[in-house]
Amino acid sequence: MAFGERREAELWRRQAGLEALIPQTPEDIDRGDLNAALQMLDSLRDGTCFSPAASAVIAYVPDALGFVEEVDLPLPQPDFPERIEELTATA
Repeated sequence: MAFGERREAELWRRQAGLEALIPQTPEDIDRGDLNAALQMLDSLRDGTCFSPAASAVIAYVPDALGFVEEVDLPLPQPDFPERIEELTATA
């Protein structure tokens, strides 16, 4: 879908059988889980709940991933693990 290939994405989704993993009715959703998820999303929106190291990683990751011609998936840069270690190192 990221490439605008809706029909192909829908075909893949049906063939993968992902519907079995998705709750079919609201009764299948635990209200506590839903509230926790909403609280996490809210804290992600304002960004105040993260340590400086976590904020640095969150800012770095989107730029560190990219598509390569041989693979149809975004892959990290070769120095990704080392860079994450640098960003999360505590003195």
